[in-house]
Amino acid sequence: MNTESESLLGMSNYDLVSIYDKPSEFSEVICQIKKGTVLLIDEEESTKDFYSICTEAGIMGFCMKRFVDLK
Repeated sequence: MNTESESLLGMSNYDLVSIYDKPSEFSEVICQIKKGTVLLIDEEESTKDFYSICTEAGIMGFCMKRFVDLK
């Protein structure tokens, strides 16, 4: 994540949310996170439909915005 960009906190809002390697639902799924997982969001690297995120466990990737509630 770019340390100079704006960051937000979010939380997954669906039972299992896929974390992708790239901001596309057709890219490789890195892992799945459970509902309520806290996410650090990098707004600068995010796209129209995907947030660039880092999980509490340090996993970095992209998840669909519709599955994240901002804190």
